[in-house]
Amino acid sequence: MGSNPTSSANQRLGSYQERVGPIRALFFNLSPCIGEPMTEKLETLVIQFILFIVAVLIVSGVWWTLSRMYFSASHSEPPADLTAYEQAQLRNQMIQLENQARSGLVLAFCGAAVILIVMFPMRRFEALSRTVDLALQRQGTETYGRALEQLGRDSMTQRIGAIYALERIARTGPDDHGPIMEVLAAFIRDHGSQDHAGGARAYQVRPDVQAALRVIGRRRLANEVEGSLNLNLRGSYLVKADLNRAQLKGVDLSGSILDFADLSYACLDGARLSLATLKNSDLNHASLHRADLSGADLSHAHSVAKKQFAAARTDGRTVPPVSMIDA
Repeated sequence: MGSNPTSSANQRLGSYQERVGPIRALFFNLSPCIGEPMTEKLETLVIQFILFIVAVLIVSGVWWTLSRMYFSASHSEPPADLTAYEQAQLRNQMIQLENQARSGLVLAFCGAAVILIVMFPMRRFEALSRTVDLALQRQGTETYGRALEQLGRDSMTQRIGAIYALERIARTGPDDHGPIMEVLAAFIRDHGSQDHAGGARAYQVRPDVQAALRVIGRRRLANEVEGSLNLNLRGSYLVKADLNRAQLKGVDLSGSILDFADLSYACLDGARLSLATLKNSDLNHASLHRADLSGADLSHAHSVAKKQFAAARTDGRTVPPVSMIDA
């Protein structure tokens, strides 16, 4: 299959930005008090002028230094008191010095040529930058719209595909991370409380709800500003949910039913679990630091350590596990 033109253009743009980025940062981000930022066209012209001056200075400096070396070597005669052998050695050294001077001049011109090669395509890359940005925005918007549409379809396969498509968008675009996680949380609330008339033991989490839980559980916290995202899973019916190693830090699970859920090695630091039920849930090595367990029911929860339970916030209504381990 052929390569994606947008991906190829994005790679070329990234290579260009690596070369020009330090210059841009040095000359255009010195102070926020300068006033309105330069237009892209003026900025490009200024960078080109600076690179041209640098190239001229490099060539001039190397030319002046090496020409003096060449002049000194080519216009000096060996002292008369030296033997013929020593004079021949000295002449050979002068010839080597002349060759070094010529090589240095060639390298100087090559360096200047490289700078000019970087300088002149800049306008083309600036236009490429704008084109790629618009293409990526358009592509992301279309993918996001299609995923939201499929999330409401009757087909289980389409819903699961939509959930993982949203995860890809959230990973590539940090600005979309928060809204997408909130959409998935709303999906879990709406669909995680259906079809459980047979009781907790007979209940199985729907595959699409489990997929949404998995995406939230492995989301990138680096895309979240501390306290900026409040994932609301209040009142969700998550019996037998697989939340092994899930990242649920700060998530609101108040009033949720997590009976028989696998929460082993999950991070529940700061999570709100007030009035939640975790009967027969597996909390092996789960982190409960400052988790709100006020009014929560943890009766018959498995593998809960005393130290682990003590790290959570509890009150008189909290029902602790029937037995806890010392580890």
